[in-house]
Amino acid sequence: EPHFLFNVLGNMRRLYRTQPQAGAATITSLIRYLRGVLPQLRSASGSLGDELELVGAYLDLFRIRMGGRLTVSIDADSGLREAA
Repeated sequence: EPHFLFNVLGNMRRLYRTQPQAGAATITSLIRYLRGVLPQLRSASGSLGDELELVGAYLDLFRIRMGGRLTVSIDADSGLREAA
């Protein structure tokens, strides 16, 4: 979504001015997110593991933005990661 991307980029710009380490972490999370989501745009199916990686990267972006106000834990059985 363009709105999401523009918000992340704007936040990244602000962080690089005020908290360079957090800005770098945001770039890392955005790259991780884009690497996960872009191949899925071309694919008709995916695995639970793929979705968990994507959700993890997405939540990392919000965790950086929201600081201590957002705490997330994803608990999934490793045996299910290959499930469609």
